[in-house]
Amino acid sequence: MKRRVFYRPFIFVLMVFAGCASTSTITGSWKAPDANLRSYEKFFIAALTANSPVRQTVEDELASSLSDLGFNTMKSIDVFPPDFQNQELRQSEAVLRRIAETGSDAVVTIALIDQTSEERYVPGSGIYPVTRFGYYGHFLTYYGNWIGSLYNPGYYTTDKVYYIETNVYDVQSGRLVWSAQSESYNPSGLQDFLKGYKKAMSGLLKKEGLITAQ
Repeated sequence: MKRRVFYRPFIFVLMVFAGCASTSTITGSWKAPDANLRSYEKFFIAALTANSPVRQTVEDELASSLSDLGFNTMKSIDVFPPDFQNQELRQSEAVLRRIAETGSDAVVTIALIDQTSEERYVPGSGIYPVTRFGYYGHFLTYYGNWIGSLYNPGYYTTDKVYYIETNVYDVQSGRLVWSAQSESYNPSGLQDFLKGYKKAMSGLLKKEGLITAQ
């Protein structure tokens, strides 16, 4: 088995490829003892990627999902321009002040923190006989068993796994109040990823009691 690991923080560009239907799985989560998303009135959504079209799509989808849950939202792409890349400025208190000026009291971030590509062998349908003679004992049974398998060999395929981190920060204090990590397997594209991701996150938030009614 060959395993290749790529580190690409904040980049979703490579998520468009042919593959099977994706599955998103929660691998871990943490919340502050006093965490309660219903205590916030407006969420500032930030997809941490330099790719503007992807950023727009991800933030639109998350804003729509949170709106469906009764939350008010603001998207970072409507506040910070696509060329907002100065590292020193991005880490200054001015960013939190600008977010607070939008009326947002919590920030939701989503980031691709890692991805892996793993090649594996998918065997054909034939198996070796487990009895002494089995279908080997007669030509017709042997022929009938292997005629299909001989023309159905195994093959190699590559699985793509994307590791996503989602955080919620309190705007006033800047502290982390909730975090979750998830894995997305073989998404066929960005929309396919978002469908599985939103389903997994919604289930987790409900399970942890963070989006129950007021």
